[in-house]
Amino acid sequence: AFSRDPRSAKAFDKLFRRVRDRNEHDRMLTLIDRRLEVAEDDVEIAKMFWERARVLQKRGDSDGALSALENVTMLEPDHVGALALSGTICIQKGDFAGAAPIMARLSRNKDAPRQERLVSGITACEFYDTKLNQPDKALEVLVDLQNAGLSTLAVRERLARAAAKTG
Repeated sequence: AFSRDPRSAKAFDKLFRRVRDRNEHDRMLTLIDRRLEVAEDDVEIAKMFWERARVLQKRGDSDGALSALENVTMLEPDHVGALALSGTICIQKGDFAGAAPIMARLSRNKDAPRQERLVSGITACEFYDTKLNQPDKALEVLVDLQNAGLSTLAVRERLARAAAKTG
């Protein structure tokens, strides 16, 4: 049904779920491309780019995944999954200057789960402090975590260290 009418949301959804469950990555990318040709809803377009990024990342195409994730965050700037995956890919590539602001942004995202915000904030703080030599940015992230009520012993220890470094 989808091959006859790619606009049929129901047919696409059923086929897409089956293909995704079978981990048929090449076929999934083909379906996503075909659906993007006819999609008009920004939410659906963002979802298709998100799925493309996940498939590309699984296949080892980090650059392609980052490109797809840029499209997601252009449509949904605070997409939790896109921010998390972007940060993870940057870390895997050793791009700490790219990962730190993404992780900091994720730590400030009220839609992200509490634990995700904490881990992202501490990760951003570590990158700013140890890899990028920007203790002022680390302090900013930690203060935001504290103000959001996400303080833990680890956050308070890093906060004291960052405050001492920045004066």
